[in-house]
Formats: sequence, structure tokens, C-alpha cells
Amino acid sequence: MPIQAPRPEPLDLPPRGAARESWLDAARGIGILLVVLGHALRGLEDSPVALDPGLFATLDAAIYLFHMPLFFVLAGITFPRSAQRRPATAFLRTRLTRLLLPMLLWTYVFLAFRALAGSAANHPAGLEDLLRWPLPPYQHLWFLWALFLIQMAAFAGFAGSRRLGWILLAVLSVAGPAALALYLVPHAVIKSVEPALSHLPFFAVGALIGVPLLVGRWRPWLGWAGLAAFGASLALADLSPAPGDRPAFLLSLAAAVGLIAMVRGSALGRTRWAVTLGRNSLFIYLAHTLFSSATRIALLAVGIEDVALHVTLGVAAGVAGPLLAAPLLRRTRIGAALGA
Repeated sequence: MPIQAPRPEPLDLPPRGAARESWLDAARGIGILLVVLGHALRGLEDSPVALDPGLFATLDAAIYLFHMPLFFVLAGITFPRSAQRRPATAFLRTRLTRLLLPMLLWTYVFLAFRALAGSAANHPAGLEDLLRWPLPPYQHLWFLWALFLIQMAAFAGFAGSRRLGWILLAVLSVAGPAALALYLVPHAVIKSVEPALSHLPFFAVGALIGVPLLVGRWRPWLGWAGLAAFGASLALADLSPAPGDRPAFLLSLAAAVGLIAMVRGSALGRTRWAVTLGRNSLFIYLAHTLFSSATRIALLAVGIEDVALHVTLGVAAGVAGPLLAAPLLRRTRIGAALGA
């Protein structure tokens, strides 16, 4: 009997069986495309390819201003409805299998790939690195761990009552960043909890705006307001930050929410390519660097250092590779564990 492939899971993991909102998937799709582009550019920065420093700094700062806050806002939009429909055991099981298990497995997939790539990798790893503990999370896998911590903490409130859930989420959204700012988090755990604490407010705002966005009556002017907020945020942000500087919270939030509103109220929310990317965003997020890095290594191996070609092929491979690999993995026993 053939194995039926399960439905692709988006990066922010709404409940299985929930009604699909195409504009949510489209927003995820645009976000994941920016993730792939951002990582491809950063991979080139560490390689022999000669990037224009000013152009790279501008593009990098623009993408990193809002692309990960965007996913936390999206995760918050669907969370209250999801949390109230699930018993605690089912909620914990899905988060363990759909967040922590892929994080664990992909940690060692990436380390093995780097060990095999040897000196061709930007940051080579040895076989001894395979003995590392998966926490703090390895590279971009931090998102899965941060989302797990945030959702587990928020669920503790919503599992009791809707009011308690909102109160707890509000308290955590203020207390988390405050604890970081006041250096109250123990140094031993700062790397493991800092992404969750710093992104809690984005998740909370997503939960807050989710009700009117999902069930409220849409007004066309909201889409235009989203476009204006998104454009103004990029215009006001410092897109050439010094190393170590972090984008202003309000600008990041305005850009993320503005993009969501813009997609919600325009044809982008129904665009097939964006919806398809959004519905496969989890696996693209997990696997894209393997394909982008392999493409960069192959091009450099044959002496090609053209920036435009590297960016174009790196992004194309980072998107197409996971999209082609996911259906094959879903036919195996390990596909779900790998996030496919």
C-alpha cells in the first residue's frame, strides 16, 4: 500500500486540520524567501566572492530588520485558537515532534555536512564536533527552540483560561526583554533563552492582532496602511548598522505587521508561489542552507565568483532543493522527524 504524504507544515505550525488562510501562507512564503536570500548573502560574505560592502550591509540590515520577527508574529496569530483546542498532552507531543525532534536531528545533519565539506565550508567542522550538545541551538535552528519555549510558556496560561492566557502572555512579553536589559538572566543559560525572551513581544502582538485579522471584517485601507508602515519602517531604519547593533523593536514590529497587513489585503495573499513556499516553510527553513552552501561550494570549485550568479543560483537551490526533497522524504519513516 503506498504511503500517503502528510500535508506540508508551515514554519509557525498552526493546528493540524485547521482551516487554511492563504494569506497567512503567502506571508510565510515571502518571509522564508527572505530567509533564504539573507543566509545566501551571509554565506557569500564569508567566502572568496567579492561582495560590495555597502550594498551587502544595506540588504542584510533590511532583511534582518523584520524577517524573523515576522515569523513570531505569524506564530502568535494562530496560537490562541490552537492552544484552546488542544489538550495538554497533545500540545506537548506535537511541539516535541514538530519542533524539538527536527532541531535535534538537523543539528547533526549540518555538522556532518560541514565535516564532509572540509575546508570548502566557510566554517569547517570536524568529526569531533558531532559530539556537541544540541543546546544552545546550532545556527538558524535557534528559531525552533525559541518558538518551543514561547509556546510552552504561553500554553500554560491558555490551558487554564483565555483570560489567564492573555495575562500571562502580557506579563512574559514585558518581563522577558526587561530581564535581558537588566542582565538578570544567568550567564549559563543566556544563549539558550535570549532568542525566546527577546522575541516574546512579537509573538504576543501576533496573538493580539490575530483575532481581528482572522475573524474581523477586513477594510481595504488596512492593506494600504500596512504598505505604508512597511515602507516607512525600512526608510526610518538604520540600514548600515555597526556590528553588534540590533534593530529598534518598534521598527521591526511595524515592518512585520505592515507586511502581513499588506499581504492580507492584496493579490499577494493569493499568489500560488508564495502560498506554496509558505506551506513548505518549515522544511525550507531547516534544509535550505545545505542546498545553498552546496551550490556555492560547487561554483567556487569551478572558479565561478560572479556575485549575481551566486546569489541567483544559491537562492534558487535553497528553495527548489527542499521543495523537491520534501515529497521524497515524506515517503520514508524519517520524513516527519526531519520536518518534511
